[in-house]
Amino acid sequence: MPVTIKKYDLNEKTYQDLELNESVFGQNPNTHVMHLAVVRQLANARLGTASTLTRSEVRGGGKKPWKQKGTGRARAGSSRSPLWKGGGVIFGPKPRSYEKDMPKKVRKLALRSALSSEIEKIVVLSGVDIVSSHKTSEFVKLMNALELKDTKKVLLIVKNTDENKKLILSCRNIPEVRLVYPENVGVYDLLNANKILISEESLGVLEGRAKNA
Repeated sequence: MPVTIKKYDLNEKTYQDLELNESVFGQNPNTHVMHLAVVRQLANARLGTASTLTRSEVRGGGKKPWKQKGTGRARAGSSRSPLWKGGGVIFGPKPRSYEKDMPKKVRKLALRSALSSEIEKIVVLSGVDIVSSHKTSEFVKLMNALELKDTKKVLLIVKNTDENKKLILSCRNIPEVRLVYPENVGVYDLLNANKILISEESLGVLEGRAKNA
C-alpha cells in the first residue's frame, strides 16, 4: 500500500498528495530501537563539564588547625577535609564524556521507524520561495496559511543554503519553531514535534539517510 502525505504548494496555496518511498516511510515502527536512539541523542548532547574539587585541589588548609592533643576536640590535620565546610568533595563529578555509540544499521532503522510513526505530522513545503523576506512576520503568515498558529513544537527541516537564508532568518525568533538541518535530524527531534514542516529537497536527504545501503 503506497504511503502518501500532504504537500503544500506555496505558489498555488493548495494541498496535494505526495507519494513516498514505502521502504522508508511505511515501516512498522520498532519502539525499542527508537528508545535507544533517543537515549543516545540526549546523552550525546550532554556537555559533561560538571566538576568538583577534591581535598588536594581546594585552596588553603596547609596548616594544622590545632595541636594534636590536649584541646578536647577531635584530631584535625587540615581545614580542607571533606568533613569541613569549604573542604573538598568526596567522589564528586569530574569532566567526562556521556557519548553513546550505535551501529549504523540500527541508526537507520531507528530513523525509518520514527519517520513511519510520525508520518501524520509531516507536511512537505513545495515552491520556489517559501518566504519572500527574512522578517518574522513572513514566517507567521506561512504558519497561519498552514493553520499552525496555535501549534506548539513545530519542527522545520530545510537545507542550509543561500536559497533558504530568508527562511532560516524568518523563523529564528519564534519560540514554537525549531530549525534543524536534514543532515542533523535525530529520532528525538521527530518524536518531540507536534508538526513537522520539511522542504522537498530535505525530504530527499532524509530518505537517503534512512535507506539501507
